[in-house]
Amino acid sequence: MKVHFDLDDLNKILHLRDEEGKRPNIFIWASGRNGGKTTTVYNFLLEDALKNNHKFIIITRQKNLLNGAANDFIVGYKYKDYEEPFSVANVADGQVKQILYGDEVIGSVISLSSSNNIKRMSKLLEDKLEWVFFDELIVEEGSSYVTGEMTKLQSILQSVFRMKHYNVIFATNLVSSLCPAFSTFVNKNGQNITEILEMNVEAKTLRGIGWVMKIDTISDEIVETLSENNRAFAASRYTRMSKANQFMDDRSLIDKSLKKEKKLE
Repeated sequence: MKVHFDLDDLNKILHLRDEEGKRPNIFIWASGRNGGKTTTVYNFLLEDALKNNHKFIIITRQKNLLNGAANDFIVGYKYKDYEEPFSVANVADGQVKQILYGDEVIGSVISLSSSNNIKRMSKLLEDKLEWVFFDELIVEEGSSYVTGEMTKLQSILQSVFRMKHYNVIFATNLVSSLCPAFSTFVNKNGQNITEILEMNVEAKTLRGIGWVMKIDTISDEIVETLSENNRAFAASRYTRMSKANQFMDDRSLIDKSLKKEKKLE
């Protein structure tokens, strides 16, 4: 069994069709922590940029996260055997971080909080743009959602893609009704993602209008390692969720899922 996710896992998601049988705009990838979703998406974006001459955008919530996100991307490749060096450049007074391979821009990092300014600099971002990646869809302790963040995201997408079909990959460790994305994306019946999961907590693939969601479980090896490394926190809900491959942060969903597990024991 594979310990971490790889490009084959991501490609399975990117080949899914939405509820109407059409190619989605939104691809949501959910799994437990430490499965390797972020690294896998980074590998995909880099491969697509170098092989197909496409560009990508990585989106953060706040401007102060831009530099960290840009450097997180290149750090995994900086010391590997590539012909050209990777670097980060500041553009537009620091509102955009460009990721360079040699002298060529292959991607950019922007923030939702700068959406109004992004609209005015779309020419800087739209050339050869193919993918947008929004990591950490669920905020964790110490951070917060941006007011109107799905509206800001839509504004950015329409600005940088213009009339093109846009492709957005979301990565998330948990599912929560507090997350604006999960209440925004609905199916034909008007049910949002958490409502769909409340009806079937064991669902692995969800489809709606213009979006798909794939729920993957992390490997037993990762679960065992997490359990061993977190023995001091064995009684915490966070550890129990990790051990049970739980990704649903809503109390009602967790309770339903745990009850089903008990029946199986």
